[in-house]
Amino acid sequence: MKQLVHGGDWMGYRERFGRDALDFSANVSPLGLPEGVAQAIRDALPLADRYPDPLCRTLRAALSRAEGVPQEHIGAADLIFRLVWAVEPHKALVTAPTFAEYASALDTVGCEVKRFFLDETNDFAPTDALVDAVDESIDMVFLCQPNNPTGQLASPELVKKLLRRCGECHTILAVDECFLDFLPDADGWTAKPLLESGNLVILKAFTKLYGMAGVLLFLIAFGSISLIYNSFSISVSERTRQFGILKSVGATKKQIRRSVLYEAELLCAIAIPAGLVLGCAGIGVTLFGACDPDWVAAVTHQLTTLGHTSNLYYTEPQTQLAKLLCERTGMKKVFFGNSGAEANECALKVARKYGEKDNRDVIVTLVNSFHGRTIATLAATGQDRFHEHFGPFPAGFRYTPANDIPALEAILSTGKVCGLLMEMVQGEGGVIPLDPAFVKKAEELCRANDILLMVDEVQTGNGRTGTLYAYEQFGIHPDVVTTAKGLAGGLPMGACLLGERCEHVLGKGDHGSTFGGNPICAAAALNVISRLNEDVFAGVKERAAYIRKELTGAPGVKSITGLGLMIGILPEHKTAADVASACLQDGLMVLTAHEKVRLLPPLNISYEDLAAGLAILKKHLA
Repeated sequence: MKQLVHGGDWMGYRERFGRDALDFSANVSPLGLPEGVAQAIRDALPLADRYPDPLCRTLRAALSRAEGVPQEHIGAADLIFRLVWAVEPHKALVTAPTFAEYASALDTVGCEVKRFFLDETNDFAPTDALVDAVDESIDMVFLCQPNNPTGQLASPELVKKLLRRCGECHTILAVDECFLDFLPDADGWTAKPLLESGNLVILKAFTKLYGMAGVLLFLIAFGSISLIYNSFSISVSERTRQFGILKSVGATKKQIRRSVLYEAELLCAIAIPAGLVLGCAGIGVTLFGACDPDWVAAVTHQLTTLGHTSNLYYTEPQTQLAKLLCERTGMKKVFFGNSGAEANECALKVARKYGEKDNRDVIVTLVNSFHGRTIATLAATGQDRFHEHFGPFPAGFRYTPANDIPALEAILSTGKVCGLLMEMVQGEGGVIPLDPAFVKKAEELCRANDILLMVDEVQTGNGRTGTLYAYEQFGIHPDVVTTAKGLAGGLPMGACLLGERCEHVLGKGDHGSTFGGNPICAAAALNVISRLNEDVFAGVKERAAYIRKELTGAPGVKSITGLGLMIGILPEHKTAADVASACLQDGLMVLTAHEKVRLLPPLNISYEDLAAGLAILKKHLA
């Protein structure tokens, strides 16, 4: 019996049983041939009476644009076999298990195949040992990324090491990325950035991702493509399994297709209106808007890797996030919680333990401040309206007016204060930035009196005001920084960052959180923070200037306050609540803060959405 390599004998099954089988053999997208691809094939049929362009100019140009690879780096072929015939290696290295066709192709040129056996104890993942297996006797190495059939990926760092070793040994490295584009974060795994090395070949194809197994021979016969698109993701695999289950209970292709379209329509129905969230973006949370694809990809990948582990252990995303935050801020340690209130609770505990050495336990905050809704953070909140019904509160909290330097000097010189907690912009207090002179004086007084300077960046942080954290614009260096809201882009996460003066204050068992810093939220936050760069900050400032320009002098606008894309508008004739209610009726969500309308749009909101939202806002302010 002939051994079948590319899928089972579906036609033979149909002939024998009179029906189609549930095919788990082909590794092809279960969604079928995309309509756009089908239409392109139909459009090309009038040219079927002539030989195709031998240089594949149009296809190579399109691939160059899509892949970000120069046209001269894109060839044509039936890939694996032609690559082997061109190189004619005497000895090649392949992993085991892996795609059988590498060995089959190598056998055609009489090549000795050396197999590197993947270790079951390591879940068949490639390691540095693979790099060590390459020597000068090896002419060619095949690496399947991710591996077929294990689904395991070699890390980008490992691929770099392997390529470097291959370069030293004058060895060709062939990376098969035929399943890679199924991954939501494929760009982070591809070897394309390494193509300039000269001894790297990347194989890709249309077969799997675009459901084009049936036109594969057409593509080969006419020299279609030199790069194979192969990729495999657990999320797609899981989806395939779901489709298989549906088919097994009698669901038709039409029914499955309808369910997919329904899901797509539902997502659009939610996401498109959410795109016009000029005012709140989840109260400053969804920094890059609803359903941001990069964020979704990062979270999805982590969901399929590790969802949770005990906080007695570190995880890779958590560690990477802590390192990145410290590198970006100059802080030394990070505690991860689930919210801004948790982050502030941690800061309060740090201050109390810091002051324990000389019996200082008073924590000073500002009048009109807001620091959370737990009992302790409510006690730290300098607004009476939040205190109703929930007393008595923990002792040791004092309030001082914002921007009143003499009052601040008086309260910080009592010898009782261990910490000063401030927002650079009082959000719930009316979107009011602090006076820079007051902030600098606060830092000076804290240093002179051995008081921890703590900055609440829950709402102002993570790019909201035009820098990573707002305190940067005030020229200070806090001892403690708390942040949350936009940190994880929509998942619950808070962080308390500790500077050099207090990095060792908390010891083992002093503080903790079961879900704080869990891998999924950490992966989401890592995606957000890594994308917050100078271009994003410049965009925040430009959009803020645009909003101010559009609203300044507009009918019904008395004044505008805030910093960056944290903006407060004082209506001239109407209440903020009335304006917010009227805007909502027209499809625009805005917030209120005291007597002001508060805007917290996504950092990357389009100018089209901004213009549409501002038109609604101006209509109801007038």
